[in-house]
Amino acid sequence: MGSLLLFYFLSVVRIHIARDRLYSHRHAHPVGSFVSFKGTVVSLPWGKGGSYRVLLAGPFLVELHGSGEAPHPGDLVLVRGRVMSVRGFRNPGGMDREAWYTRQGVVFPLYVRDWELLKAGALPFYRQFPLDFAAWGVSRLRRDLGEEAGAVVSSLVLGFRQGMGWETKNLFTSTGLGHLLAVSGFHMGVVFLFLYTIVRLILKTGALLYPPPSMAWLPSRLALVPALLFLLFYLLVTGTPPSALRAFVMIACWVVARFAGRDRSLEGALVLAFFLMTLANPMVIFKVGFQLTFAAMLGVVAVLWLVEPLDGWRAEIG
Repeated sequence: MGSLLLFYFLSVVRIHIARDRLYSHRHAHPVGSFVSFKGTVVSLPWGKGGSYRVLLAGPFLVELHGSGEAPHPGDLVLVRGRVMSVRGFRNPGGMDREAWYTRQGVVFPLYVRDWELLKAGALPFYRQFPLDFAAWGVSRLRRDLGEEAGAVVSSLVLGFRQGMGWETKNLFTSTGLGHLLAVSGFHMGVVFLFLYTIVRLILKTGALLYPPPSMAWLPSRLALVPALLFLLFYLLVTGTPPSALRAFVMIACWVVARFAGRDRSLEGALVLAFFLMTLANPMVIFKVGFQLTFAAMLGVVAVLWLVEPLDGWRAEIG
């Protein structure tokens, strides 16, 4: 309980610091002012009709709005443009744009007048390669399956929903299948189980083809390591959405516990995931996906606490 309270306190402090910093940057750049700064593209571009949007990480995170050719993921660019408004509701009952941008950690949207490429592929390899792979996957799916079908498949597999038509989105939402359009903890569990099964089969096949002492000594649980590494790559390709990141941390805790021979604690893994995610990005706590995934897991933990005393009761009558 003490560690839980400490983690919660540190997370709250980090959240307040991050929000104050975001608002100070926002107030220092009034709407309509022209700015120029360097930054690195950290997302895949999206948009239609010759326009694009893309996230740029420089002194702070901004969302670029422009037309024409978009900078590629990982490019270090010099952008010049006009600060756009992040005001709240434009219409009654409409979207609160200021709150949305704040939850994403974006200081303000910037309408790009022009940009200059300074260096291509400026991100570290562990970030650049997943972005390039995701961009290749999305473009290949849309080229082979068509724009609309490719957008649906890239959303189901990679979590990249941009470019999908409103009619298709509404169809998924109205049928209660909207959650499939985002990579979630369920996706991570299925992918990990699939990878673990394949790697374990390969190890067993190798042990049969090459008898001891070459591979027969390898325990089956060793397959957890490459499966976890492949899962980490998949997480980076999908852009680390909150629910998928939470699931990865908890799966990693389970793998470590297996190797250490320790009891697996669902509650401890959940607390650790909460702390690491808010430590890395305090503003993630305001995202709906973060709130829903932890609320769902807390519900699972609560049900397990209620059902656990029934194990002894079932043993007595069994």
